[in-house]
Order: sequence, then structure tokens, then C-alpha cells
Amino acid sequence: GLRDFIQQSFSIPVKTAAAWPEDLQAGIANYFTSRKDLLEENKKLKEEMMWLKSNLANKTALEAEYRRLKNLFESTATYTRPVMISEVLDSQIDANKHQIEINKGTKDNVFQGQIVTDENGVVGQVTYVTKNTASISLITDQRQSIPVFIERNRLRMISRGSGSLNELEMEFVAKGSDVRIGDKVVTSGLGNRYPRGYGVAVITSINSSPVDEFMEIKAKPLALLDRVLEVLLISPEQKIKDWNDVNG
Repeated sequence: GLRDFIQQSFSIPVKTAAAWPEDLQAGIANYFTSRKDLLEENKKLKEEMMWLKSNLANKTALEAEYRRLKNLFESTATYTRPVMISEVLDSQIDANKHQIEINKGTKDNVFQGQIVTDENGVVGQVTYVTKNTASISLITDQRQSIPVFIERNRLRMISRGSGSLNELEMEFVAKGSDVRIGDKVVTSGLGNRYPRGYGVAVITSINSSPVDEFMEIKAKPLALLDRVLEVLLISPEQKIKDWNDVNG
């Protein structure tokens, strides 16, 4: 190697670099040239690796988005209601308001009172509409209440927003009622505001007070309200016939 060559060359006395053997000078020159080439090649490889990693990350993000959108549509496969997907533009979450804004409005036939879901459960209800956008009050907003029942036994109750994105309050459940932690709560369809059978929450805590006639019940929303990116706008019963007529 170069090291052995240099050691052999230096085993004989030399006075100046000019007196070095030509082979040694050429060997040293080639060494530094090769080193420079290797450094440049390594730099190019690093750049290509970064480019590949970036593309892989983008591909992974696109695949994740595809899976999320696929799950979103498949979540309504058991229902006959036509749906429309919409992107979330903004969110306004504070003590007095739980609201998101979407990129669909009256030009897309969005209407006040329309139910909105994600792939897991009910997100909320359209409460304000413009031509191009709409505002949705989340089910956790303290001003929102939904007639629901326990999926297991059809026990009726009212789901009300608690002001926390991770919690709902189940109201008007009499003491001794058959409610269990882990029970799934779905829309009952009463009041004609929310269609029947859409998942809302899972019961997380049950408490009774000797003073109150109703139990204190908490539940966790099924919808991922703190990180929802797209939502489904569910059409009302009235429009199903028209939609079916158009689509055969």
C-alpha cells in the first residue's frame, strides 16, 4: 500500500522533496487525488441519501393519507346515506367554544344542522354556513347535546359537551340503570337532528350520589376531535330518494 511504499522510500536518506524518487511523488499525488475524489463521492452519496429519505417520507405520508381517507369512506359503508368529504381549514377551541371550519359551503349543498363524522364517530353539527366554508360545533362544545342510547341495551340518555375535547357527559340516566364502563353510545335518531346509529362515545366512568336522582356518567368521544383533518358530511333522509334517483 501507499504507507509501505512511503516507508520504503524513506528508508534511504533524502535531502529535499525535489530529490524524492519520481514514483514516490506520483504516489503521494495520486493519494491526495483519490482522497479528494472519495470525499466528493461521499458528499454526492449523502445528498442522494437525503433525497431518497425525503421521498420515502413523502411516500409514507401519502400512503398514510390514502389509508385515512379509505377508512373514512369505509366507515359509512353500512349506511345508505350519501356522503361528501371535506377538509378541515381551522379550529377554534377554547373554554366557551369547540368549533372547526371546513372547505365546503352552500355551493356544495352544505346546510345548517348537517351531521358531520370522521371514520370513528360523530364529530359534530354544522352551525354556520357561507358560500365556500362552514363552521361545525363539535359534540364536546357545552352548547351541544345529542339524543343517544347504549348500543348494548338501547338505554336512552342525552350526550352533552363538557368543554373538554376528550370528554362528554351522559345526562338523565336514573340510578340503578344498566350502564357499564366500556359501553358504546350511539345516536338514537330522536329529535330528527342526528340520524340513528352513528357512534358517539364510550363510557369511561359511572358515579352515583345519594342526593341526585341521576347518575354522573362520563364518556370519551369516538371521533379524534383533537387531530381531525377530514370529515364526512352526511346527507339527510329527505335527500336519499333524490340521490338514488340520480344514481339509479
